[in-house]
Amino acid sequence: MKTARKKMMVLVGVLAVSLLGMSNTALGAYSQSLWTENFDGYSAGDLPTQDATWVRTERSSPTDSVTDVDTSQFESSPNSLKVRSQASIKGVTTFTQATKTLGVSATNDLVSVEFEYQYRTNPAGGSGILADVFLMDSTAQTWNTGTPFVQLTWRDSGTTVDGTLRINGNNLGGGTVPLPYTDFHAYELLLDFGADQVELKVDGVSKGTYDFLNLHDPGDFTKVGFRVGQNYAKAAKTGETYVDDIVVSQVPEPVTLTLLLTGVLLAGVRRRR
Repeated sequence: MKTARKKMMVLVGVLAVSLLGMSNTALGAYSQSLWTENFDGYSAGDLPTQDATWVRTERSSPTDSVTDVDTSQFESSPNSLKVRSQASIKGVTTFTQATKTLGVSATNDLVSVEFEYQYRTNPAGGSGILADVFLMDSTAQTWNTGTPFVQLTWRDSGTTVDGTLRINGNNLGGGTVPLPYTDFHAYELLLDFGADQVELKVDGVSKGTYDFLNLHDPGDFTKVGFRVGQNYAKAAKTGETYVDDIVVSQVPEPVTLTLLLTGVLLAGVRRRR
């Protein structure tokens, strides 16, 4: 029995060391969901009229702009969120955006934001269409009154669609990175408020880890938003995006998970005694 207990204690020690060395990505398997949305609980049509916590904001009031629950494109059947903006006058910057107040509070430093996203506008002669996924903190409740602390932008350059990860208004990652478009793809922003860093993953592949540049804490993360629009002085064209399967979760820190699982193993040892 003593030999068995010693082996179990060694196993506990090895497990603790292994967990402490786990990456944030690996710890994601133990995440706790804070908020999810797949839009399947709504009827087709305008989302904010069905759920007041989703707010639609427009600039220049383009007549064909929508923030709709849509049934034509989805990653998980039957619905997704469609955000569309159409410039009605050449030379006028327009946008349409949908923002959601999360109403959740993360207690750990690691927060994961996952979503399925489809940028539908194909490159077309420098149309100027751009789209954003952005996260707001408590000091910037709307796009117009502050800068998102994390912003992922798709930009139609005319020959390709480039992506830019922006943090507090600053371009990161060498300016642009190739991002997929036309079909749904899986994105994750892993926010490490303890290290003041964010990791971007596309279809499970890391695109890099970058500094926040300013201090934040989990309580600052209050809103998530999706915007599509058109640059000033470009030809009037329509841009649209689709969003599905949003998951916001907190990821246990290595020390917390180590203590929890170690306690479970030790309890098992005591029961065997």
